[in-house]
Amino acid sequence: MGGSSSTNAMLYVRCSPEDYNEWESLHGCRGWGWDNVLPYMKKSESCQISGDIVERDMHGHSGPLKISPTSGGAVLPISKVFIKACAEIGVGEGPDNGVSGSRASYADKPYGSDYNGRNPFGAGLTQSNVYNGIRQSTYRAFILPLVDPASRSYRTNLTVLVGHQAVRLEVDPEPDADGQRRVAGVVLQTARGAAPLVVRANREVVLAGGTIGSPTLLLHSGIGPRADIEEHGIPLVADVPGVGQNLQDHLVIGIRHRDPSSSTYRASLGHIVGGLTRYTLFKSGLLTTCGIEAMAFLNAGKDEESQRKGPNFQIHFMAANIDPPLSTGFLSETIIHSPIDPRRPDAFIRDEAYAETKRQLTKPLPFYVFNQLATLLHPYSRGTVTLASPDPFIHPTIDPAYLSDARDVRVLVEGARVCRRVADSMRAVDRRFVGDEVLDESLVHEIARIRGWRPEEVKTGSPKWREAGDSDEYLEQMVRRSALTLYHPVGTCKMGDPSQDESVVVDASNLKLRGFANLRIADASVIPVVTSGNTNAPAILVGEVCADMIRGKFPQAAAAR
Repeated sequence: MGGSSSTNAMLYVRCSPEDYNEWESLHGCRGWGWDNVLPYMKKSESCQISGDIVERDMHGHSGPLKISPTSGGAVLPISKVFIKACAEIGVGEGPDNGVSGSRASYADKPYGSDYNGRNPFGAGLTQSNVYNGIRQSTYRAFILPLVDPASRSYRTNLTVLVGHQAVRLEVDPEPDADGQRRVAGVVLQTARGAAPLVVRANREVVLAGGTIGSPTLLLHSGIGPRADIEEHGIPLVADVPGVGQNLQDHLVIGIRHRDPSSSTYRASLGHIVGGLTRYTLFKSGLLTTCGIEAMAFLNAGKDEESQRKGPNFQIHFMAANIDPPLSTGFLSETIIHSPIDPRRPDAFIRDEAYAETKRQLTKPLPFYVFNQLATLLHPYSRGTVTLASPDPFIHPTIDPAYLSDARDVRVLVEGARVCRRVADSMRAVDRRFVGDEVLDESLVHEIARIRGWRPEEVKTGSPKWREAGDSDEYLEQMVRRSALTLYHPVGTCKMGDPSQDESVVVDASNLKLRGFANLRIADASVIPVVTSGNTNAPAILVGEVCADMIRGKFPQAAAAR
């Protein structure tokens, strides 16, 4: 239980205040501005981090969700070098909040800036959903405290059914007196063909199936775009065109450098034994972290078309490599065969070179590295979730349409160059930790082949090797060949003002599905545009707000306008 918070990287990121202001001003989400939602953020949080790391007045201190410094505070020296290196070149500052080239205002702070404070730009120590070495999932934070220690059962108004899948909503055949539809209950099954269990709704149904699960359940219930539903022979209940549309996600590419100090994490016997020892004694270290001990937020390149004001780029500093089997699971099929030189349509990267890249990404490295996960925060590309079958036990078709908009490739290329600049700054701060960049050998050789260079001219470390690796062609093809999902999907049941936008699925004023009197959605699927950072904290925010909506206590500020 606990959804994605039971398996994620435990990174607590509220994202930019401007994200929420834009939900309100640009997307019809009245009452969802930063001043309104900040109290809900604080209400959830119990910040266990000292004032030399965070702005204490910007955090909550008595909520159920405990937030601690990454690794229990036992941060690797290389992660501190990353923060200092970002500060030395002004990451997140300057007129465009890019890289100013001069020392940042947070340069004298030992742990950098508080990205969950007043200013989301800059670099700082990771804040994690961890307490005393234990993951703080939403189940552990919000549900487990409801268990009676004596009887080991939940309180009387909560029933938890495990091993059941929601397969369909039962909707009353006729609208009510106000012309609204009502959900009568939820149909559950333990397996295909098993006897259904119908849970009747006396008052309301709150759907929290997530960005993939919520639209899928609606579609199987006959609620969504008419064409998608009728294609699978499902009776149409409500034609809601936006269901399953507007899918957005964060993509990353890894900029890897050797670590000559051999101080980063590896899945070696020594590291595991050491991690177990430190965890047993101090509840800190390797087994309390995903390896991402620091982060930076900035604008990579100037985007004249965007109306957004929050950071468009994030660096997850990972003091480790993503080794198999994790790398295999993360690798997404985003390969797009595009010519390197538009004047030479024959200048394709060959299929065998793509296959070699995939092989390289899914094999362990024989040396220590650190990763800068260059993260696209404001994608232009939009995907869909649609039905693959009328059978609810068959997974839906998920088309994220990664990199379908060329502007996303451009930002990732600019961001990769920022990561290289940060690595150079790290080398200047403490060269013990920074070796050469680990380039994609097959891609370097393909670019050399297309440029007509002889193989002997492109030996590892040679001038032409470096020239090929530094080229825009290399970085663009690297983006297309090795981009990974960060598993931050949002938007498939987006909220807004239904009277102003036909694509809106959920009314932002009450989180109710358009045209329905008693069906709310409370998960990341309602987020209209993906936030400028990791999505767990915003998803928890949606749940907190929904609880107050049910109690009639939201939005206080909007109602007074």
